[in-house]
Amino acid sequence: SFLNLLCRILGGTEFEMRMLAGIRRCLGCWVLLIGAVLGVYAQPTGSPAPSVTYPYNSDANADGLIGTSDLLAILDLYGGAFEPEVLLVDGMELGVYLGVLEDAISALTAAVGAEQASSLPAGTGLEPGTVMLWNGMAWEPIRLAGCKDFAYACNYDPSSYVHVSELCSYFPACPAVDPAGTGPCAGQAAVTYFGTEYELIELGTRCWFRENLATATYRNGTTIPTGLSNADWAATGAGAWASVAGCAACGYLYNGHAVSSASGLCPAGFHVSTDAEWTQLEEFVGGTAGAGRLIKVGGGGTPAWDGTDATGFSGYPSGWRNDLNGIPLNYGAQGMWWTSTASAGELWYRQMYTGFDGVQRGLYPKRAGYSVRCVKDWP
Repeated sequence: SFLNLLCRILGGTEFEMRMLAGIRRCLGCWVLLIGAVLGVYAQPTGSPAPSVTYPYNSDANADGLIGTSDLLAILDLYGGAFEPEVLLVDGMELGVYLGVLEDAISALTAAVGAEQASSLPAGTGLEPGTVMLWNGMAWEPIRLAGCKDFAYACNYDPSSYVHVSELCSYFPACPAVDPAGTGPCAGQAAVTYFGTEYELIELGTRCWFRENLATATYRNGTTIPTGLSNADWAATGAGAWASVAGCAACGYLYNGHAVSSASGLCPAGFHVSTDAEWTQLEEFVGGTAGAGRLIKVGGGGTPAWDGTDATGFSGYPSGWRNDLNGIPLNYGAQGMWWTSTASAGELWYRQMYTGFDGVQRGLYPKRAGYSVRCVKDWP
């Protein structure tokens, strides 16, 4: 029987990986044969379950074959009326027994993997959690379990044989910037711009500010106007910024004229994020429909929001400043970010708001006031 084979393998001195591969491929066969080989039965109506020696020997006449007489013996033992709702395997419900069988196969997997790894020649470099499986022609390394979640998990491993979500690591467990310097930030963890330090984070193939921009000066040293009344904000055709009351982490709100200014809003080597870079970011974290939840801060932020910030982007609900009357709106419930990409005199933007997991894209007049994120220049 299978369990005899299992005991022999686990108790022996050699582990054949071809057996493991065969077991994996034929697991469905084992389930189908449990009834004939291991004594799966349905309890007869109104009578106790028959007593069976475990494991059940399907070769009743011991001639080395499974023939007619053996099948008749099985029918004699289990030929009563059945209640299909009650399926038992040696006193255990079928689902419970299949779990035991799965655990047994897992134990075999671990034992075979350990033995195979220990018997590999020196210098093979087999990683922990990886075993060698025979594919019918050659041995190949297979990672039994790992994180196959979106690539923003820092231990994302699409080659894993099985995805185990508990094995995934996300920000802040993941470093924002690869310390080896191989990522788009080239090992640079922060940048200082007019006295303010901004943390950086690698998301896909781009190096982003982890914080909203908060500069009162253009890159060329020119002061950006501020302190405008609501009416002046709505009327001006020049660049301007406004603070977000009570929220240092929110950065400043800039009108679109500041974003488009030739004086430069972001530091040297960086630029205001483009429409294409926002699209790339959304795709990187699994798609626009769920990107907002992963970009927004959670309940621990100030102000709190309804995201998870699993990406480390740390998007705050800074609100925005109305283009028609200059009034600040929706602080704590909505976040708006400009892109530098223009169309018909307006700029593309992204928005997120409470109760919505996605990211919305649109065009808006430059008089509005939104947050800004900088991205490192990329060849």
